[in-house]
Amino acid sequence: MDFEELKNKSVKDLQDLLSDLGAQARGLRFRALSRELKQVHRVAEVRKTIARIKTLLKQK
Repeated sequence: MDFEELKNKSVKDLQDLLSDLGAQARGLRFRALSRELKQVHRVAEVRKTIARIKTLLKQK
């Protein structure tokens, strides 16, 4: 998700998205460790999106 898209969201939406992405990241990590995940780059993408959301929440 782009940083510009995240900027336009409310704090409540960002918090909801953060909790969803946290669960998704956890699932992706487990699947990657068990060699079930074919797109391993998704783990890094989700982590970067989580970092962007946390940065925006601190700014707001």
